[in-house]
Amino acid sequence: MKSVVKVLRSPSASADSVAFEPPVVRVQARFGNTWAAWGSGFFIGQWPSSIITARHVVALPQGIAPSDVKAEAFICGVWTKLEVVAIAFPEGGNAAPDVAIVRIQGTCTTGLQAATMDGPCRVEIWGYPLGVGRTTSGLPAVVGTRAFPGAGQLRIERPGRAGMSGGPVVAVSDAGSPLAAVGIYLGTSPNGAKARVLIDDFLFAAKDAAMNAIA
Repeated sequence: MKSVVKVLRSPSASADSVAFEPPVVRVQARFGNTWAAWGSGFFIGQWPSSIITARHVVALPQGIAPSDVKAEAFICGVWTKLEVVAIAFPEGGNAAPDVAIVRIQGTCTTGLQAATMDGPCRVEIWGYPLGVGRTTSGLPAVVGTRAFPGAGQLRIERPGRAGMSGGPVVAVSDAGSPLAAVGIYLGTSPNGAKARVLIDDFLFAAKDAAMNAIA
């Protein structure tokens, strides 16, 4: 499984010790002189330095890598820039799975638990609509719905909002408590809202490529 990999900057020794808590962040890509719209991304506990997001948030439809990517976490009441060093996503443009990894320097200490879905369940889509969200608390916006798994994809009954692409689809208990991230929200299509399962070989390959880009 080949990945498009781009190193965006050399690692900074001062960034290695940065630790932060919010598992959901906002992500934006630049192509030439133009910054694209904000999207969302998130961390899981096993990958504390790898933001999981949607490929269309950080790449053009043809699979062209961006000139730069910025990622920000809401820390202590302010948006704080994270040190992005590399990105990776599957080759093939729009024909490839819509997943990507943004490698940062630093460590998220509250990454989400990751899990698979055995059948339909209640879920929440988490993310920052157009990069903003509920900035007074730092919490991402939440859209409650139901998800139905099938062939690497999740069918979502209710769509999230613009800017939530790349955010996690989180399974919740009957009482409404978050359980684990089960998918990556990908936005809407003519057939309704869509997401991709989180436990996915293409995502694993992109993560390895991004981590290996800078030893």
